[in-house]
Amino acid sequence: ACGGDTGVALRFGIAVEFIHRASLIQDDLPCMDAAEERSGRAALHAHCSPAEAVLTSDLMISHAFRICGESTRPAESVAVVSTAVADLCRGQASDLRWTGESLPEDDWRDVCDAKTGALFVSAAKLGVLAAGQIDGDVVSIATRFGRALGRLYQWHDDAADGDASPAPAALVQAEI
Repeated sequence: ACGGDTGVALRFGIAVEFIHRASLIQDDLPCMDAAEERSGRAALHAHCSPAEAVLTSDLMISHAFRICGESTRPAESVAVVSTAVADLCRGQASDLRWTGESLPEDDWRDVCDAKTGALFVSAAKLGVLAAGQIDGDVVSIATRFGRALGRLYQWHDDAADGDASPAPAALVQAEI
C-alpha cells in the first residue's frame, strides 16, 4: 500500500516469521502450554529436548535482529522487533495467569494485542519502513491495522479451537 522495495519487505517478513516461530516453540514448552504437537507433528521440545528448543528459539530471535540490523533502516526496524518480542513476553506472562479460565473481554484483548497483535503490528510497521515511510500518521495507521488484524486472526483461531472469545465486532471497535 505504501510502495517500496519488495526485497526489503520480504527480509522484514522473514524476520517477523523468525519471531513468530520462536514464540510457537516457546509456547509449546512443558513450562508453558506443554503441547506435545504443533500442526500435527511433534513439538520441537518433544522431538529433541526442552533445552534444545529454547536454544533454537533464541537463535531464531537472534536472526530476526540480525536481519533488521543489516537493513536500510536498522535502528527503526530493530526497535520494532524489540517491541514485538517484549510484547510477546508480556502477553505470554498474562496468558499463563489465565490458564484454564475464560478471559474477560478486556483481558482477552490485552493478551491478544500483546501476543498475536505484536506480530501483526510489527509486520505492518516493518512494511511501512520497507516503503521508506516514517510519517507518524502512516505508522499510526499501520499500528491500528496490525492490531485489528491480529485480533481478528486470534478470534478466528480461538473459534477454530473451540475456545471462547469476544464477538468479532468487539475486537476492532477501538481501532475503527
